[in-house]
Amino acid sequence: MEPVKFLPKASRRLLDTQLTQLVEHGILSKTTFDEKPSKVEYKLTHLGESLIPVIESTAK
Repeated sequence: MEPVKFLPKASRRLLDTQLTQLVEHGILSKTTFDEKPSKVEYKLTHLGESLIPVIESTAK
């Protein structure tokens, strides 16, 4: 699943910057696969999962 497909108005550079920040803060983990074309997967860490209720509450 490619995030750009779900955020068509987001620039690739902005999306990459934000994903990098989330990885640096421990909210996401990043796995890079050695294949062509290049493939990267992002997953929520335990910290990221613990933030879901806060985000849902804020969204209401």
